[in-house]
Amino acid sequence: MIIDFTSLATENISYRIFYKNKGDASLNTSAKNMKIKKDRQNEFWDLVFTVYGLPDDSDKLIWGNEQTSFLHAKMVGSAYDAYLILESNDLQNEDYFKWEDSLAEMKTIKTFNFVSEEDNFGE
Repeated sequence: MIIDFTSLATENISYRIFYKNKGDASLNTSAKNMKIKKDRQNEFWDLVFTVYGLPDDSDKLIWGNEQTSFLHAKMVGSAYDAYLILESNDLQNEDYFKWEDSLAEMKTIKTFNFVSEEDNFGE
């Protein structure tokens, strides 16, 4: 699981949670093992649809709006690795603009500069 947070400008709020569940790649392609993999795949999708309902975009398997906040589910590979990504672009954008504003404010603050040795410390 990977959790991404915003900066201090927006109080370190989580804006993306990325969950990856590795499938069992050790199972070979025997009929019994293929059935186990298929059952795991069906169990994953049954659980996702039970908890979140039908997706708003059934082609991409996305719940919500990709421009604001959304959940994306997918399953890939022969081992059926499963992914759930919960992301808020609104929080990420808000953080970017607040951070940009705070950087602009910092540029207007006078900074302290050390005197170089060639200046002989003002003598």
